[in-house]
Amino acid sequence: KLNVVGWVKNMPDGTVYLEAEGEEEQLNQLEKWLHVGSPMSRVNRIEVEWTEPTDEYSTFEMKF
Repeated sequence: KLNVVGWVKNMPDGTVYLEAEGEEEQLNQLEKWLHVGSPMSRVNRIEVEWTEPTDEYSTFEMKF
């Protein structure tokens, strides 16, 4: 929906790790959504690190 690429993974300790690339506006929208999370989630905090894009992603996927 946001036209970002990258991946997300639920970690064994209950945290969620995500890497995403896209236009700045889409990434800002993603960050806003992350503060709320999905209906079944509980968000205590998020950490955001902005880096230069790598252009290594072409889709967005869930890793297991």
